[in-house]
Amino acid sequence: MPNTRRRAARVCSWSWWAPWRSPRARWVSARLFIDQRVSGWSSPSTCRRAVTVCFQVLQEYYATTTRKLRPGLAPEQARADVRDLVAWRPVPVGTQLLEAGWTVEDRFGLSCWDALIVAAARIAGCEYLLTEDLQHGAEFEGLQVVDPFRAAAGTLG
Repeated sequence: MPNTRRRAARVCSWSWWAPWRSPRARWVSARLFIDQRVSGWSSPSTCRRAVTVCFQVLQEYYATTTRKLRPGLAPEQARADVRDLVAWRPVPVGTQLLEAGWTVEDRFGLSCWDALIVAAARIAGCEYLLTEDLQHGAEFEGLQVVDPFRAAAGTLG
């Protein structure tokens, strides 16, 4: 089974998420920002209160699931998923996000796309950014990067 399918099976089972939602988990009440690859395996109904995304993440999810994956999702199914993910109150794209993204890009040397994700998470007041695209454990002025596929459930290290 390819690595991607193992990840999908692991995440879709939600067994990886359960310990992070437990009362003993340090980030149970923390705001989480979820990047595109993680949002594809997440459910707003399970963690609506503590999670957010940005419209860039929703656009990437739609494009990936309808055009890049083989087999992918039908456009209507992907649109239904995006409508569900809107429950996480996405950070809107606007001048504030663009300016903040440029600041992050200049300060930390990130790509413009990664900088926009970090900026959106910071604007949303998140403490943790769940993503595979940045270095696990990196910190951007109070925002900690967590790769949920590398981190031990319920830990922040």
